[in-house]
Amino acid sequence: MPSDTESDYGIEAWANAVRSLAKASDRGALAELRRSGKELPAAFWKIAVKTDPRARPERIKRMALVLQMLALRPDKLIAGRGKLGEALATENISEARVQKLMTARGPALDDQVIRVARQLANSGALPYRELAELLLAEDHGCPAVELIRLEIARGYWVNRAAAPTEVPESED
Repeated sequence: MPSDTESDYGIEAWANAVRSLAKASDRGALAELRRSGKELPAAFWKIAVKTDPRARPERIKRMALVLQMLALRPDKLIAGRGKLGEALATENISEARVQKLMTARGPALDDQVIRVARQLANSGALPYRELAELLLAEDHGCPAVELIRLEIARGYWVNRAAAPTEVPESED
């Protein structure tokens, strides 16, 4: 997995491009990105050729998924690593949903990432970095994808354990 100072998979460049669309109030382009599926819209290609003009076909597919996720709520994007697990716990994302995210592979992973991103974006902040890394590392068959999963799970469970538990009132 590249470090923040290396190629960074292009994640930050993509996030900045989506933020720029939001800042310019280009709701049409953002909507195109959110709806993108097999058909890649012009908004996608404008970002792709600026950030990774020589991308191979599989990378283009992964990039489209990342841009779809980023376009959900550009105003809620939170940069940095190590924040996803905490956000999942803070926003009370169910254990079952987190487990599905941690165990999903292939197309199921793509689906789970978008579902979790949508839940987070609708309820609070969207720490996009680790979700994007999951999508992109999966493409490379990178062993680091398991490290990403472990860090997300650790962040979730540490924050769940630290959260105050509700104690039912006693009936005296």
